[in-house]
Amino acid sequence: MTQEKKIEKLIVFDTETTGTSSEDRIVSFGAVVILNREITDTKIELFFNPEREMNPDAAKITNISDEFLKDKLF
Repeated sequence: MTQEKKIEKLIVFDTETTGTSSEDRIVSFGAVVILNREITDTKIELFFNPEREMNPDAAKITNISDEFLKDKLF
């Protein structure tokens, strides 16, 4: 009897924010599908205008600038 190969599927999510306080807002949401421990081309990345400035420390970590975000969604 042959054994079927089990497919391992994971979806990894990531968010970036304007900073770390409760007043800060999400500026990026991303997800990627991983099949059998291999990253696939199935992914999404969305950017949002937080209608506030990025914390300078957060901008350094994420490489996301206020200029980049000014014409994004919402």
